[in-house]
Amino acid sequence: MPKLIQQDVVNCGQYWTTNGYYYPPSTCIAAWTSRELVWGGKGHYGFPDFPKGRDVGGDFMVVYQDFKPGCFDVGTIQGGNVYRQHRYTGRLYANTVVYPATVPQVDGSLWGAKAYSRMKPDKPLMNAMTSLLELRDIPGQLKQRFQAKGLHEIGDYYLAEKFGWIPLLEDVYTLLNGQRKAEQMLQQFLKDEGKPVRRRIILDAQMSSPVVTNYNFDVFDHGDPAFVTYFYKKPSSSVTRAFSTSQVWASAQFRYWLPPGPRNIEWKASQLRAIFGYRPTPSAIYKAIPWSWLTDWFLNYGDVLSNLSVSIVDRLAADYFYVMRHDANVIEATTEATFFRVDTLDDVHALAGSKRVTGCKSRLRGDPYGLATQQNTLNGTQLAILGALGLSKVR
Repeated sequence: MPKLIQQDVVNCGQYWTTNGYYYPPSTCIAAWTSRELVWGGKGHYGFPDFPKGRDVGGDFMVVYQDFKPGCFDVGTIQGGNVYRQHRYTGRLYANTVVYPATVPQVDGSLWGAKAYSRMKPDKPLMNAMTSLLELRDIPGQLKQRFQAKGLHEIGDYYLAEKFGWIPLLEDVYTLLNGQRKAEQMLQQFLKDEGKPVRRRIILDAQMSSPVVTNYNFDVFDHGDPAFVTYFYKKPSSSVTRAFSTSQVWASAQFRYWLPPGPRNIEWKASQLRAIFGYRPTPSAIYKAIPWSWLTDWFLNYGDVLSNLSVSIVDRLAADYFYVMRHDANVIEATTEATFFRVDTLDDVHALAGSKRVTGCKSRLRGDPYGLATQQNTLNGTQLAILGALGLSKVR
């Protein structure tokens, strides 16, 4: 596995004594990076001038570490006690106190079906077919009597509201206000037919709560260059802020062709019905099946069925489709130290921030039909619904 390590070493200052002895110039690491290719690295035809409209990317995974120490200029400082004849002129570089945790080597393969489903241009304005199939549940929803049944039926009331009334009212609103938007969508479909349509979407973005830690030490710990304790007037300290981030996104380029036939009034009416979602598709039928919404929290059957069929267009293809993922652990540190100013012995207060990042980046060709279980954490609304169902003890 190819590995690249680079560091920027600079002359940061001069250590000397008053009797005329000069030590070799002090060198410090101003930046440090490492890159290791776990797998991939092939493809990329035409780099750096990639041909337009060509799928020239490749799969890869890279683990990396970046370190950028903080820097401050202390001017000229001196030691104390037996080191009062010693001097230093120049800059100091502060390192972070601890290393961030290793990042797991994970990719975005679990997100392929969802990414394709959300990016493809063949998306109806609303799912009218699903709404029509669900009208059979209206009589049961009308029988909801929250006040009459008491608090022991609060779960049924909540579910009826979340999966009955709210989606129904949203569909009614979309239907009443969607005629003008449907006309605009049809014009856009006609304009982009046969042309490349690019899409980019962020699928997941998370950042953990920062963990703050205070460190106190007698010397400028992990400082560069290092001095004996007699150079420090007061104990030094450092405050670190540690957190992790994760982001998954996708990028694709699609081409589609609308159904053939004379582009007359009948053809336009048929397309408008498709835009409103009146065309029966496997995805629409699946969404009308009871409890399918709960299945889609843990599996991606709904996205796969959506990708297996088209709703508005006649043919749809992706010139390229990639899913990217970037996970990182970050340590940010602010370090303080106090030195003796030369001759006057006044305080020289030094303050600098540094940052160390350990991460993993990956790119995969997307799979629109992958039957992958999504490793996502249920949000508050989902947990509330599970609680209403009596299924809140999900492990």
